[in-house]
Amino acid sequence: MKILICGENPLQLKMMKNELEQEGDEVRLSWSGIDLMAHVIKFMPDVLITEVLLPQINGFEFIDNVRKHFPKISIMVLSSLRSEHLIDFVFRLGANDFVFKPFDPETLRGRILKLQESKNSLLTLNYMDYVTSV
Repeated sequence: MKILICGENPLQLKMMKNELEQEGDEVRLSWSGIDLMAHVIKFMPDVLITEVLLPQINGFEFIDNVRKHFPKISIMVLSSLRSEHLIDFVFRLGANDFVFKPFDPETLRGRILKLQESKNSLLTLNYMDYVTSV
């Protein structure tokens, strides 16, 4: 699975990358919000993991843009901000999951796998709808 992670803490991102690569995933990192859309376009990840408080870019606008231009990418938001309004807002922008920091690597991995399973189930349902309508 291809995973792109963007955030402001390089050490935390590198630890996440190491954990996910041990599971066989291809992982890329981005510390700069400005370059983030270019990373998405070049890498075309299956899963995008991002914070909302990004350096040099509004994370909310970024999530909204990714969802509009790349609807098949699963988006997971990480945040230490514990606000129901924030959670509701990122889901309305198109995020698929929200994980509070701090988190353990096993929880993160499980949530990523759950995102991919639900994505595959949706593709199967869409295919079945198409086949039965023909």
